[in-house]
Amino acid sequence: MNPKELRMGGEDQDDFKLSTRRVLEAMGWEKSHRFKSPGDERYLLHQVVVEIGNRLYHVLDETTYKNGIWPVDPALLTALRAALPDHTEGYAGQSIAQLLARSGARDPEVSGALHPWDRLMFRWQEEGLAAADVAAILRDASLVESMSESGRARIDAWIANPVSALSCGFFYVLAALFNVETRLLIASVRDSGFDPRHDQLFQQLLARAVPAVDVAEVSQESDSEEQLIDVTEHAELIMRTPDAERRFKVGDDAALSQEGVRVYRVAGGKRVRFSHGGRTHSFPFKSEGTWMDLPSVLNAVDRFMAELGRPDRALQFEASPWENAEWLGFLVADPAVCVPVCARLGLPLAERARVS
Repeated sequence: MNPKELRMGGEDQDDFKLSTRRVLEAMGWEKSHRFKSPGDERYLLHQVVVEIGNRLYHVLDETTYKNGIWPVDPALLTALRAALPDHTEGYAGQSIAQLLARSGARDPEVSGALHPWDRLMFRWQEEGLAAADVAAILRDASLVESMSESGRARIDAWIANPVSALSCGFFYVLAALFNVETRLLIASVRDSGFDPRHDQLFQQLLARAVPAVDVAEVSQESDSEEQLIDVTEHAELIMRTPDAERRFKVGDDAALSQEGVRVYRVAGGKRVRFSHGGRTHSFPFKSEGTWMDLPSVLNAVDRFMAELGRPDRALQFEASPWENAEWLGFLVADPAVCVPVCARLGLPLAERARVS
């Protein structure tokens, strides 16, 4: 039997799921898109959602587009709802669920598939929470002293109309909840000049602890050398981003495989140095190009706090999948207190490896 004739649930193993094909038919894309891989299928469904949003952007007024119910074609909604159970993991299902929620769906199947940041205000509305209740929970855990009037107003408006929160970045929600001067840190972990300031982030995190920890003579130093090396068409290069790694041979790229092309390789390491209480401290970090070696900084905060005998640790909020992950939100607090409170409220914290 030809391998292509093998079926799983009535579908070819190397073809779109039946529900995906129905979505493409409803979009009029069935002749213009071909199956490449399961990953491409997920991205294609995300593209469908983006395209629907783009179409509506040109026909709806700004208020309805940002805060109202979207009038999506019923045939498309039916096809997307049928595709949702086939993509319960990852951003394809989260994209579909967000579109369904924007179109007025409120059932548990849709709500459960939303990303935690998208689900947050729906959850608080279902639980009957108001900004005052959220503020009291955070205050009882000593994570805020008080919530600003503007923050309360924004949260109550989002709870009253959760769809309106889908248009704002997750850091706006964090800024409404926490004091950005004394507790919350929103910081960039990328530098286009290939020199992310690990030393600055480390110092900023310590300053957000309550009480703050002052460190002096904070610097970022390089113990490394940049070595210029020749590459051949068989040389393998690695391109890293915070959530992916791409490997490719120079010969796969016509421009890179030209004779005389050379690349830099970093040898050695880099280190952040600082002083506290009359002692000099340091920690190493890796050179990751434009992106910061974030785990090294967060683990350095954890180790230093432990050395000081404090329970505070660096806690990172999960980024929204609709952001580029360059800007992230952080708290420095006791995990024994902060983690259960965030779980109670549905505030998603990022999981990371910790070094004791």
